[in-house]
Amino acid sequence: MTYKGHGGPPAQCQSWPLNIRLEAGIRFLDIRCRHFHDVLTIHKGVYYQHVTFDDVLCEATKFLLHHPREAVLMRVTKEHTESGNARSMEETFREEIGRFNSKYIWTTNSMPNLGEARGKIVILDDFADGEVGARYSDAEIADDMEVHALLPSEVNERWDAVRNHLNKASEDRSNRMFLTYTSGSSNRVFAYAVADQINAKLFEFINSSPGKKKLGAVVMDFQGGTLVEKIIMSNK
Repeated sequence: MTYKGHGGPPAQCQSWPLNIRLEAGIRFLDIRCRHFHDVLTIHKGVYYQHVTFDDVLCEATKFLLHHPREAVLMRVTKEHTESGNARSMEETFREEIGRFNSKYIWTTNSMPNLGEARGKIVILDDFADGEVGARYSDAEIADDMEVHALLPSEVNERWDAVRNHLNKASEDRSNRMFLTYTSGSSNRVFAYAVADQINAKLFEFINSSPGKKKLGAVVMDFQGGTLVEKIIMSNK
């Protein structure tokens, strides 16, 4: 939800609105909520993105209304500091999703199969330990996003971690979900600069791999349409 650029380059990770991203094939959303005065506002670090969790749910359910055989995976996690609340974040979360038709939202702590997930937002709970959705930590996750400088050695180290986890996902024969974050940033390096290099390496990696490879969910900053299509085709 950072596509409007609130907070400038330190906060921006996307350039497409959510509805466009969903139509383009994106099915994993990394949603970061600040619990503020009993409302879930969307933040990137300290930067408020001028939308709420309710806005996110509206867009996602609208998409599923028109595409009932699709599924949306939604990681929900805490961001920034809590302030001015009279209840827990879990209680606020339950109230907010309660305003939507329950048929659209999967909130049990087990991971559904694809048949069960169709037409639903599958909540990957990363703040209440599986109390409000499938437990996020049950997935196989690689998300070491720290890149201290835009030097070839730093970028190559970040890419090596991404590539190794994608290869691990490809070789895995279990039903465990694999989540590979390709992002990279720090106080001195902005996300767009890292994405420009890592996404190019990812494109080359997929193109150079013979046949199809199971990649799992690939979570990117500033993804491009052709790269999204390549990942979808590889996962089929």
